[in-house]
Amino acid sequence: EYAFSPSAVAIDLESGDSKEVFFHAKRVAYSVLGTVTLISGQPKERVIVEARSESHDFYEEATTDDAGSFRLRSLLPDITYTIK
Repeated sequence: EYAFSPSAVAIDLESGDSKEVFFHAKRVAYSVLGTVTLISGQPKERVIVEARSESHDFYEEATTDDAGSFRLRSLLPDITYTIK
């Protein structure tokens, strides 16, 4: 969900050496975290949750785990998604 600059750095170290390297990180995508539960409050596992953008043809999906939790990744900024 981040782009790093520089994207890679080669470092040569001798035994006992240390070196400090700085990277710049820019946020390029977002995640949505959530939980699916039954009306009774029990978690619902193996449910497919999707985020879809009608205007940009973007689609991501995740499946809930044993605790009903999910994470939709790689959602782009400034895009409106419908989650269902």
